[in-house]
Amino acid sequence: MSVDKNMYEYDDVVRDLNYSRVLDVHVWSDYPEVNVFVNYIYDEYFLVERGNKRIKKKHLKVVLLDLYVAWLTDPDLNVGVHMTRDFYSKNFGTNTKRYNELNISAKTIDIVHTLTDVGLIGYKGGQEAQEGFDKGFISRIWSTSKLIEMFKQSALDEFMIYSHHDRAVIVMCDEDKKDISFEDTEETLSMASVVKRYNDLLERTFIDVGEANSPSLTIKKKSGSKDKNKPHIVHITHNGKFTRRIFNNSDWVQSGRFYGGFWQRISADLRKKILINDEQTVEVDFSALHPVLAYTKAGLDYWKEHKAGPYDISVRGVKDPGISRDIVKKLLLLALNASDKTVLFKAFRREFEYSSLGELTFKFTDKVLDEILTDIKKKHHMIADQIATGAGLKLMNLDSRIVEFVFKRFLETNTPVLSIHDSFIVQWSQRDRLVKAMEDAFSFVTGQSQIKYKQNVPTYQDAVAWRHLDRDFHLDRVFALQDTKRTRGYLNRLNKHNKFFNPKSEGSTSVQYTPDEVLVPKRYKKYQGL
Repeated sequence: MSVDKNMYEYDDVVRDLNYSRVLDVHVWSDYPEVNVFVNYIYDEYFLVERGNKRIKKKHLKVVLLDLYVAWLTDPDLNVGVHMTRDFYSKNFGTNTKRYNELNISAKTIDIVHTLTDVGLIGYKGGQEAQEGFDKGFISRIWSTSKLIEMFKQSALDEFMIYSHHDRAVIVMCDEDKKDISFEDTEETLSMASVVKRYNDLLERTFIDVGEANSPSLTIKKKSGSKDKNKPHIVHITHNGKFTRRIFNNSDWVQSGRFYGGFWQRISADLRKKILINDEQTVEVDFSALHPVLAYTKAGLDYWKEHKAGPYDISVRGVKDPGISRDIVKKLLLLALNASDKTVLFKAFRREFEYSSLGELTFKFTDKVLDEILTDIKKKHHMIADQIATGAGLKLMNLDSRIVEFVFKRFLETNTPVLSIHDSFIVQWSQRDRLVKAMEDAFSFVTGQSQIKYKQNVPTYQDAVAWRHLDRDFHLDRVFALQDTKRTRGYLNRLNKHNKFFNPKSEGSTSVQYTPDEVLVPKRYKKYQGL
């Protein structure tokens, strides 16, 4: 029913209003090609309007650039935009000014209305929740064929567009998960410097999924996910790499994890297909990191206290130890984050991957889960006080400090490394260096040296060591590391990236020019240099 409600016909084309994302108020570009385009649109359609020209043009640039990015990502993608002045006063006021570096305001509303009136964008006003529907939705906008044709004739390029360089990369949230301001200190400025350097590196690094012909991936949802009828789509675009570090509950020791990269929102199977600068990658995981960190907080070394892994606990009624392990792992990890049993048990039933049970019929009632939790506490009695008490955010803070250490180590040589909180993805030639950095990071943060990690492909040294001893075996190892297929769509994206960032590289046919010699279509010539 909600799907029908959110289908909208415009110019004989049916648009799915569910397929949308919110306007990115941080999108920006200082490239002269972009300014030429924005100046043209402003002089054609906004020049006669009253108001501060500079401010209005800034808001116009944000809207146009985000529409351009959305169109490049997927022509069917809509952009959600708030059209009430009350929203801007509440969300972009003094307390959140830190997160609104461009001072975007309710002037956005007037920009949207004008672009709609002149036929450059399609518009569908928002609707409040109605009886029989789960929820309402904010207004939707999208580029019309008229604006799309202007995009095509312009000198715009997706790589010219980025998050504003002053965008906040350190975020503090309150107990309601709302962004709040804070006073900068030497420590926060140091943290921000690391994240900004990391984002600068990611911006010029090609990160993609080799086997993805389309940059839009439809991800399978878990059985308990909300909005089952709404597909979960992850876009692996150039603009999907920006990373921030987010702290919770107004506390610098709660979370602090790094969020943003598309690789954090795709499955482990797809992550295996990630290529960095067209080189095969490997993902290395810390083994049972959060339980181990919980022991660390209690002043104990897990691997000295136990020989078996933290999830090796039998579950009554389950004969397969692998299935038992999956159940215990999910319950323990959730328990370290949950505030109480009620929240824990609901989260488990919602997030557990039931397909792992195979043909086994098993009901996770509160009684059954409580019994399993009791067995977990018996084995891990030394950290029982951290189970189902909300201790997880402080453990996340420890793993975020580990990630920061690894980032800093790799930034020393401008080498990209991707984080999924308790694991890292690097080019396979960097695998051995990554393991050493992980070991050093764990020791630096916890004061302990015993860690375990997992990786499922031959190492770089493993392949190289056999080069002169057994050539056939050496080649087998190398080929095992280079088995990701490259689709035509992937190769096109790689070629575009290289032409922009490496115009002198072999095979590039792009025209090189300076900002003063910017190439623009004839219709925009009079705006050149503005």
